[in-house]
Amino acid sequence: VRELVLTERAYIAELRTIMRGYIHVIPDHALSWEEKAVVFCNLDEIYELHVKFCIELERCLREDPANIAALFLTTDMKTCYARYCANHPRAVRMLQDRLNNTFLKGVLSECQAQAGQPLPLSEQLIIPVQRVLKYPLLLQEQLRACPTTHPARGTLDTALTHMRALAADINRTKRERELQALVYGEVFLSRSPSLRDRLVFFNGDVDLLGSLIDELDGFQTGLDATRAKASTSSRYLLVFTHAILSVKERPDGKLAVKDLYVMSTSRFALVDQHTFSIEDPQTTGSDTHFFHHTRREMGP
Repeated sequence: VRELVLTERAYIAELRTIMRGYIHVIPDHALSWEEKAVVFCNLDEIYELHVKFCIELERCLREDPANIAALFLTTDMKTCYARYCANHPRAVRMLQDRLNNTFLKGVLSECQAQAGQPLPLSEQLIIPVQRVLKYPLLLQEQLRACPTTHPARGTLDTALTHMRALAADINRTKRERELQALVYGEVFLSRSPSLRDRLVFFNGDVDLLGSLIDELDGFQTGLDATRAKASTSSRYLLVFTHAILSVKERPDGKLAVKDLYVMSTSRFALVDQHTFSIEDPQTTGSDTHFFHHTRREMGP
């Protein structure tokens, strides 16, 4: 119980450092309030929640430690953490994108030094996620130490189940948001330089291809399955809503577009678990292009 209180105090101190050392220090011309709202999300709400939560923890420690389990049942952590954890991948991506701004990069380095933090802000933002996911472990330790005949054991068991369910919900929401980011192209498009800047030998408008659904690597290609499997030329496949781009990464990081296959006119066929073919009259003519994956199975 004492460990729970001590780690809670340390956690609040970490949140306070982020609040005072970054949010109110970074100038608006380096990071606008709209961008801060994404990067820091509702960190202020989480801070306020845990200040009150810690006061109640300390009161329970003084009066009756058995009441701590009930405190987890009456404190609404789900509302705050569901929002923060779902936003966290987006926050990190935005921060990484903005670090191309040398002025902001210098400001963040100065904030980190002033706060005496060994970790950069991007790594500090994961602290609330780690904390809420750690509560089930802390409660499990308490349950293990609690005698089976203790009257508070039932409440402790219920609190553990409650926090495990919260952790599962948060993990599921995080995965859904990460998948959503992939579907809308945010993961790939946030790279530096952007996808639009990396593509060469492509005269079209990237926006007309639709949303980027997936980026697949490790393909070999040829005009038949045997040649594809024997090929030493590696390809990426950029799968968009309306088309697939077959590209090759150059030493300078550029993506040389080799072929474009339009979804509405292409025919796809699975040859085996590692190989599939594409026919698109607009691209392949009477030929069929085969793609052999060298790293993972294509089929079930």
